[in-house]
Amino acid sequence: MQLRPSRTVLLAYGFSGLTFIYGLGVGAWQWPPFKWILNTRHAVNLWRRERMGQLPTTKNSYEVSTSKHSFFELDNNGLLIGPIPKVKESEYYFRRTILSAETAVIVMDPWVDMPSDFLNAENRKALQIGLLPAVQDAVAGGHLVIVLTNNPATSPYSSSIPWELSKLAREGKAEILYHDDLNERRFATYLNRRNITTLIYTGFHSNICVIGRPTGLVCMANKGFKLYFVPEASAAAEFGNSWQDGTLHRATTMSISMSLAEILHLDSWQEGLQTFIRGHP
Repeated sequence: MQLRPSRTVLLAYGFSGLTFIYGLGVGAWQWPPFKWILNTRHAVNLWRRERMGQLPTTKNSYEVSTSKHSFFELDNNGLLIGPIPKVKESEYYFRRTILSAETAVIVMDPWVDMPSDFLNAENRKALQIGLLPAVQDAVAGGHLVIVLTNNPATSPYSSSIPWELSKLAREGKAEILYHDDLNERRFATYLNRRNITTLIYTGFHSNICVIGRPTGLVCMANKGFKLYFVPEASAAAEFGNSWQDGTLHRATTMSISMSLAEILHLDSWQEGLQTFIRGHP
């Protein structure tokens, strides 16, 4: 007598087969593209906020130019073209709309009390030339500004921030969060509760904390946030003679643009912000 497999067993085999094929597609061809999932989530969030009367309007937006390096060919949305990526090493340019109500400006570790006078002096250059003026414009443009640092109560150094940022916090124009209180999940939850979908990263150092912190680019990319990086409002921890020409910062910026975030140069960002501010006196 020949035994026939039950319907339950057949269903189990079928499900296992489909799971294997799906897993193969994901691993070999990035199928379906992860971006589809993020876009769907974003659309659902916008629909929910529209129902709640919280959807930002185009009156609270401005345009910027961004760029991205890629070893593979990208479309106008910055996504890989085709089921099998085509090699086309290039720098790609985009025109993006920034919704200030759902975009937070992240100021990573803008310390003035590191255990090195040399580092403090080097970072102060980027603070004065790029970061602080851009943050002032971002505040005027309606952005949530988040300053991330160590808790001065528990850290005897590398915790104090410029007085300009402290003043913004006292005036309620910026928020100071401590690394001691955060991890990747907590920070993402905090941003989601504030209806933030996009992050613009500034601060120090591009090749250490900006990338590697639980609140940094790598972790927030994994959480599905749209990311931008402003190299002129940041700097790397250089090494040897590279302090003279910023070799490591340029290399880090290239790496960021290839895998984590689009590059938003300071001049384009400030131009977009200032145009927005002039239109909303």
